[in-house]
Amino acid sequence: MSWKTFLFPPRCILCRDYIQIQHPDGLCDGCRRQMQVERELHLHRSLSYVWVAAAAEYGGAMRSALLRVKSYAVRASAVPMGDLLYQAYREQLSEFQPDLVTYVPSSARRNRERGFTLSEEMAKVVAQRLGVPCRPTLHHALFAAKQAELKGSKRKQNAEKSFALLPKTDLSKQKVLLVDDIIASGTTINFCAKLLDAAGAAEIVGLVLAKSGQDR
Repeated sequence: MSWKTFLFPPRCILCRDYIQIQHPDGLCDGCRRQMQVERELHLHRSLSYVWVAAAAEYGGAMRSALLRVKSYAVRASAVPMGDLLYQAYREQLSEFQPDLVTYVPSSARRNRERGFTLSEEMAKVVAQRLGVPCRPTLHHALFAAKQAELKGSKRKQNAEKSFALLPKTDLSKQKVLLVDDIIASGTTINFCAKLLDAAGAAEIVGLVLAKSGQDR
């Protein structure tokens, strides 16, 4: 054991329990078993413009981890979370070979507060593992309400006001993997996929870290 490990023992990226042997995925044995159980459920959501696969349910340790990353801007967790997302891709989407990975953006205000966008950081990891480019295609309006605070038709209206294609975005004949952190009703990722479809994408598949069972 190195002195660094002795003084700063590794912790699970989800539940934050100390772990004696650090695995590449950064998980403790308990969280790894739970993630495996949830991945075997093949969590997914079929929407009008996109089919979305999820790595886990939004609850327990996963919910705590995402709240921690977003509330305290823990950027170091983005890479292992991206690896969890890539694992979900391998198990659920391996037949889909994208030409490009892109992501659902956060607002400029959120980016300034946190210093990064979680969906972007995870998308970069997935793209690197796949050996394909990752690039932004969408823009988030500066003044928009939080989707989590809205319900029903107001979510759809807010999504339509919140997102737009970046200028000169051309996705003609490209298969696109669209990454986000959480899916609840699916309004946001579905509208973003609609925009990518309008930009000429041949096929769009969504990949998210967690799926919420609530219409938040």
